[in-house]
Amino acid sequence: MLRQGSVVQAWVSDPQGQNRKLRPLIIVTPTEEISSGDEFYAVAVTTNFTEPLNSDEILLPFHPTGQAKSGLRKKCVAKCSWLVPLLASDVHDVQGFIATQRMAGILHTIGQLPSK
Repeated sequence: MLRQGSVVQAWVSDPQGQNRKLRPLIIVTPTEEISSGDEFYAVAVTTNFTEPLNSDEILLPFHPTGQAKSGLRKKCVAKCSWLVPLLASDVHDVQGFIATQRMAGILHTIGQLPSK
């Protein structure tokens, strides 16, 4: 079941519309607003970041063997400014989940970003 906080894999291009590949994403749309035929949103997960983190990045839990609840295996961040529209049919796999406190940080960060 797709729900807010799910870490999913989907085919996505980078922010410049290039390099389409299977990428991890975190669903940010509230669970009750996700239906099979309607568009919902996720933020991209990326291993391409530097420390200190940018204001739009949230460090995510990971474990090299996939034992973290997120299912992520490399040090990575949620790139909150990289919102991706999805349909349920775009989702290739659900690999994990982001805990409530970290998810609240992601949603707060999205809310602080300037509108485009």
